[in-house]
Amino acid sequence: VVEDEALVARDIQSRLKSLGYEVVALAHNPHQAVEKAAEHHPDLLLCDINLKGERDGVDVANEITADLDIPVVFLTAYSDPGTIDKAKSASPYGYILKPVENPDLQIGIDLALHKFHVEHELRETRQLLATAMVDTAEASVTLALGLVGVMALFLGLMRVVQQAGLMQQVARAIAPLTRRLFPGVPEDHPAMSAMIMNVSCNFLGLGNRSEE
Repeated sequence: VVEDEALVARDIQSRLKSLGYEVVALAHNPHQAVEKAAEHHPDLLLCDINLKGERDGVDVANEITADLDIPVVFLTAYSDPGTIDKAKSASPYGYILKPVENPDLQIGIDLALHKFHVEHELRETRQLLATAMVDTAEASVTLALGLVGVMALFLGLMRVVQQAGLMQQVARAIAPLTRRLFPGVPEDHPAMSAMIMNVSCNFLGLGNRSEE
């Protein structure tokens, strides 16, 4: 609880205890507020907006929440637009108008804590979803790379099959010419077959694949 009026601070502390809350520290100025927040790590900061001195409650709340992820509820005796607009910069989870009454305290704090926990759970859910999406994307890339390799092999086999069929057609077309060029080689001789296949491969740009 951050309140520069000692009597008001003790009254708020007493009311909070009667409602079942534990007040871990009272601070009467910005310096105390920052030190005690860093020391106790409270679940919620209940802070008066109008503090004496150069720094007000909004400045204190911004400094504390820069280091601690905790909800802020402002106390104020003023509800004018200027005060409310300034308080918005600290993204508070609620406002409680002075003079403070128990029902206002309980409702304001309970709603602030509930909203804070819901938002915290949503952030964790988003992080889990983001992590899951990254993992899924990495798995998809790995699978895709594997499929690319399989597809490359499949396409290579298809090309061989297609070229094999085309080569047979070319061989049948070239065979008569080859027999005329080499009349001394019998048609059923292995050398004739080898020459026909060699010419067919060269025609298709495959080169001679036969081993010497």
